[in-house]
Amino acid sequence: MLTEFSSGVITTKLRHWLPLKRTELIEAGHPLPDRNGLEGAHRIRSLLKDSGPEDLVLVVLSGGGSALLPLPVEGVSLEEKQEMTSYCSTAGLTLMR
Repeated sequence: MLTEFSSGVITTKLRHWLPLKRTELIEAGHPLPDRNGLEGAHRIRSLLKDSGPEDLVLVVLSGGGSALLPLPVEGVSLEEKQEMTSYCSTAGLTLMR
């Protein structure tokens, strides 16, 4: 039974935040991913790795998740992801829904 919320990490768009007591809030770039988003993705991954079988984990992904939580696969740099995101955006490509 859930007795208390203990911690969390949220990555949000710049200037889309509010003060939180038990949750780390990271402001990141959108629509272009940035280092803050990369740090947020690492912090969330670390929190998940530290969770156990008795922990309740809530995950909410909304529009912008690919920019706010950029964690490129091994061999792809953040800069390469930024270049591709910029290219797709200026070419008028949209994400699949």
